[in-house]
Amino acid sequence: MSRDNYSILINKKTDTSKLQKGLWIVVINAARIPPHIGLLFNGSYSSLNIKGVEKDIDFAVLLRTIEMQGIKTVFVKLTNHPVFSIDFLREHFLHEVEKYEKVSAENTCFKPVRTFFQENYVLWNNELDFLYQLFPALYANNMIDYAMGLNIAELLEDDAFVLKAYSNKEIEDKLNEIKRLQLN
Repeated sequence: MSRDNYSILINKKTDTSKLQKGLWIVVINAARIPPHIGLLFNGSYSSLNIKGVEKDIDFAVLLRTIEMQGIKTVFVKLTNHPVFSIDFLREHFLHEVEKYEKVSAENTCFKPVRTFFQENYVLWNNELDFLYQLFPALYANNMIDYAMGLNIAELLEDDAFVLKAYSNKEIEDKLNEIKRLQLN
């Protein structure tokens, strides 16, 4: 397993109106180990999180939370799929994410995203155990159209955001930390 950090080139101009169209990977708490991932389809956000499945959250609601709480977030727009419509892709992802009750050590937020990309973008041959491994495969296949960020300016290195590598143990540690905090 490769444990290399991965740099995502960030466009200097952040235009959140662009997020209303197309398929975007949303990396929330991007500087945290591990970060959270969800997908945005024409302004409709869905993900698997610690509380359960989030489906079709209006992007304006998500954006307001990101801005109010200063959450470090990276948005990566994919090129248009050569065959499938954005609505088909959204339905497929919702079907995939609904297979899980909530995030666990075995079923991370990345698991339905990984399956979605493997099935719809034929990335079966790529090692995709963690989020940071997805971006090299997307770049290699010319699938990234645009990337921007919110609240990450101080973290950029040569106009790039460095997505840090992490392990299953670090995921388990973070989940245990969250559970401890919920109990107190």
